[in-house]
Amino acid sequence: VQQTNVDPFFAGFGSLNQIPFKVSTKDMSVEVSDLPAEGKPADFSGAIGKFSVSDEKVENDAVSVGEPCVLSLNVVGVGNFSRVGAPNLEKSASWKTYRPKSTFTDDSDSMGYIGVKNFRYTIVPTKADIPSTPAISFNYFDPEKGKYETVSLPGVSVSVAPSAARAPAKAAEAKQPAE
Repeated sequence: VQQTNVDPFFAGFGSLNQIPFKVSTKDMSVEVSDLPAEGKPADFSGAIGKFSVSDEKVENDAVSVGEPCVLSLNVVGVGNFSRVGAPNLEKSASWKTYRPKSTFTDDSDSMGYIGVKNFRYTIVPTKADIPSTPAISFNYFDPEKGKYETVSLPGVSVSVAPSAARAPAKAAEAKQPAE
């Protein structure tokens, strides 16, 4: 393997002398196994490592029917973050959900295996008096335990009022005298 190494201190000085050098290591044997089919969740995205889900919150916990809000959470850990898919939101007729946006903060010197992946879902309540956002589940394969793990979180508490557009109409009806 031929590698070129440049000291970062000198990188800003324009033309550099690059010195090629060779690096070698002892041969190693690596055993690669398929992931087990047993216990594999139907929605498994391929995340392998050790993960947790944290900082689940909704940016506006008091909304009206039809008013969007943002639900965010972090997947934190060590593993193949490139295969960490968005945690699943529970299907519910009470919420319309949109595909989440994600960002990744790499804590492994650009190696991509230690960090925090943040997911932001836009969700819209479809009816009033919903007590919480949809429940969340995230699964991954833990190579130390040799099995699939699922992290389940209840939804975040919210207050959903009737639609602001409908409320004035109802108020106007209530003010009209009965005949």
